[in-house]
Formats: sequence, structure tokens, C-alpha cells
Amino acid sequence: MSQKTHDICFFQSLFQPLVSSPSGSYLGKTVRDPDSKSDLFHFLGVRYAQPPVGELRFRDPAPLRRNGYQNGYQNATAFGQDCPQKRGGPVRGAEDCLFLNVFTPQAASSYR
Repeated sequence: MSQKTHDICFFQSLFQPLVSSPSGSYLGKTVRDPDSKSDLFHFLGVRYAQPPVGELRFRDPAPLRRNGYQNGYQNATAFGQDCPQKRGGPVRGAEDCLFLNVFTPQAASSYR
């Protein structure tokens, strides 16, 4: 399967890395760079704070609560939502946008 990201073509392999951290476990994806022939691990849409909605709107980010995810891990294989922004058209995005995307050449064997 190929994936186009910022005009660079990658091929996804079948291996899906799973990492654990104090905030939970995350299932990422492995993407092979056809030029360097190396694998990169992508952990996408990783939440780093509670969603800033409702009572948390316009306040400092609240610490993330460790939640039980379906299957015991968060699926981190898709980008989180963009924050609201206007670029020559209607406002796009969502207030629930506190996500990180982590790209690494290898998954750590333990949290440091």
C-alpha cells in the first residue's frame, strides 16, 4: 500500500509497533522510505492533554487522564484534527486538537 505525504511517497509495511508510556499504550505504523530503504515508525494523533472543550475551554491544558482504550491501546495510525484556522476560506479544524505526531527510526525498548 502506498501513502502520499507532503509529495513524498512511502510504502507501509505490515509491522505495527506498539509502545507504552505513562499515559498509555499506542499502536503506530511502520512506513518504508523507498529511497533510503529504511523503516520509520509513525505514531500519529497522540493526545498530550485533555480536549480543551466545555469547562476546559480557554484554560491551560489539563493533564491527560490514562484511559482504557479498546484493545488496551490507542490507535495512533491517523493524524489528529487540525486546530481551527482560516486560510482564504471558511474556518476549518476543531477545538479538540491537542495531538502530537511522533516519527522515529526505531521504537524504544523502554520508556526513558
